[in-house]
Amino acid sequence: MFVVGIDPVQAGLVASLARPGGNATGLSGLYVDLVDKHVQFLEDLLPGVTRVAALWDVSIESALAPHVRALSGGSSAGGGAQLHPIPVRGLEDLARAFRAAADTHAEAVLLVTSPTFFVGRSRIAALAAEYRVPTISPFLEYTEAGGLMAYGPNMSRQFADAASLIDRILKGTPPANLPVQQPTAFDLSINLKTAKTLRLAIPDALLIQAQEVIR
Repeated sequence: MFVVGIDPVQAGLVASLARPGGNATGLSGLYVDLVDKHVQFLEDLLPGVTRVAALWDVSIESALAPHVRALSGGSSAGGGAQLHPIPVRGLEDLARAFRAAADTHAEAVLLVTSPTFFVGRSRIAALAAEYRVPTISPFLEYTEAGGLMAYGPNMSRQFADAASLIDRILKGTPPANLPVQQPTAFDLSINLKTAKTLRLAIPDALLIQAQEVIR
């Protein structure tokens, strides 16, 4: 039983999403597919933004490979923002990564999914405040830690779905017969206290899309 934020087929965990085969099934968070949506929210927040630093974790490079290649293409699928990938080598490398983002004159920072970025969310929020740069994360818990914006699957709902899968397995259904579940809804969370610290006005059009607003 697994809960992952990467493609479990590409990672070799299952044969396919519909027919996992073997002895494993679970949930895939689709976090790595959210980059374009994250850029869109940053463009909504900062009309005319042209340079966005994309921090990605080299420790899971193989899992992120197609997404890193897409980032390296340089442009978002939406407006005119150019993406600038910045590799990160662990929690101790976060400060250097933010300095590198500042050196490239990045106007915003997005975080490509990684357990490192989840564990280090408070540190990332502090660095974003230090460099006075807007950020967006795939983990909703980021805004609770002081980050500006987050957009991604609701983990509470995911773990409830995982519990349902476990119940079916315990009742005798082979994991091979249980399709890998993917989220059907995503939440946007915005921290207005952080926005005030960054002297940012959140557009009403962005606020009305948020499922959670921290005041």
